[in-house]
Amino acid sequence: MNASLNKKKTIIAIVILTLATIIVVAGAVFITSVIKKSLYQTVFDAKKEVLEDSVENTKSHIDNMRAQLRATHPEWTEEQIKDEVTESLRDFLYSMNYIDDSYIWVQEVYNFDGGDKYAIRLIHPNLKDTEGTLLSTGTTDSEGNHPYKEELEGIKKDGHVFLNYTFKELYSDRVSMKLTYSSLYPDYNWIISRGVSINKLDDAVEKIQEVEFPIILVIVIIYGIAVVTILIYAFMLWHRANGLEDIKKKLSKEIDLSHKANKARAKFLFDLSNDVGTQVDEVSKYTDLAIENIDNREKLEEYLEKVKEIELYAKNLLNDANKMVFFEDENIEIIETKMDLRDNTKNIRGIIPSLIKNKDVEIDVGEGEITHYIVYADEIRLRQISMVLLTSAVRFARPGGIIKCNLSEVTSKKEGYAIYRLTVEDKGVSIPEELFNQMVAILQEGTAREDSSENSTRYSLSIIKRILDSMNGTITMESKIGNGTKFVVDIPLRIAEDK
Repeated sequence: MNASLNKKKTIIAIVILTLATIIVVAGAVFITSVIKKSLYQTVFDAKKEVLEDSVENTKSHIDNMRAQLRATHPEWTEEQIKDEVTESLRDFLYSMNYIDDSYIWVQEVYNFDGGDKYAIRLIHPNLKDTEGTLLSTGTTDSEGNHPYKEELEGIKKDGHVFLNYTFKELYSDRVSMKLTYSSLYPDYNWIISRGVSINKLDDAVEKIQEVEFPIILVIVIIYGIAVVTILIYAFMLWHRANGLEDIKKKLSKEIDLSHKANKARAKFLFDLSNDVGTQVDEVSKYTDLAIENIDNREKLEEYLEKVKEIELYAKNLLNDANKMVFFEDENIEIIETKMDLRDNTKNIRGIIPSLIKNKDVEIDVGEGEITHYIVYADEIRLRQISMVLLTSAVRFARPGGIIKCNLSEVTSKKEGYAIYRLTVEDKGVSIPEELFNQMVAILQEGTAREDSSENSTRYSLSIIKRILDSMNGTITMESKIGNGTKFVVDIPLRIAEDK
């Protein structure tokens, strides 16, 4: 009787353990499948955004190259600029090495109606030998799809398109499926694309899954507490699903901020090219004057010295911009030399015609009470501060308005030093409130925030703030609707003996 009862209990226990094992294994398999699917979708969505971001950034890069070439080579035709952009872009794309072995390529469309010879393969890092090949919308991949036709139809409809098709992988003869994002650069009829092998997405998911296998193995080993384990594991999965959703939201936000930052930086670089263009005009002016006075050694030396000053100013401007946009942690270098502040004021007056070119405004440069004109300072940095503030004032000034720029001396508590106050004030329409708040934040924090407005003024102010920090100077601003904007800069400078 007891033996029979024990046998029955043993059978029941074995059945329960077997069912528990089956439940755990089935649950583990099901959960693994859910995790893989969720991870794959997350990686897939993130990769699509990365592909789109890199292609659109390449289009912005092309715009920047064109603007810089126009500024540095005003005599070039648009065709010459296009040829130079093509070669520079080819070198740039050849040098890119993405961790997923993806790459960016370019096609130039001749006929948007499609057909044979509708486009040419312009740049292709994976098929360099085939560059210059004419393409046809009738071409099929190994699955019988028409990728060129689908791409062209998507471009004509929306200006951009995502595609899936088969291709030969980079550095391999293996053929696999590819996810591609293509976008039209309309000025040149270029279709710019970047794609990644679907196999690479699978590899990324498998690497993430490796973290899950030890957990699943432990669950299988301790299957005796199957129900509790399943509940705990279900809770863990729920927690992880929320974590993945948070990661996806953060990634989406970062990508959105990256779009905004890249647009703002592109605008900043465009304004920078205009600033450099102004310096080029000044070089041209003084070069012409030097040629006219080539027999007057004194005048010749004066004009050539002006050219050298402008060259140094432009170099510092480009170096500072490069640090702000790409290496924001680098310091601004200050080189002090003995100088006469009257020369700096004279230089500013000389650049005013170029600064207000095609602008219906006037700039009045004056001086307050100044006792010590000879000081030790970085003349190029002082000029750079003045130029940025005057440029900002011109941008927001009311047509027909007058911008006042005044330099005065304030007594310093530090022996051997004086504080020099530069005031730039306009009676314009004032800076918009949102941009004003962002500019105040920049002057307090010293750097341009990634979530600020898409306006290049914030990058210029960031450079000025860092220069002033290096010189132990300060800057404040105020702006009232209808009353314009006022900048006040205080810089302590060491007084030099005026001999």
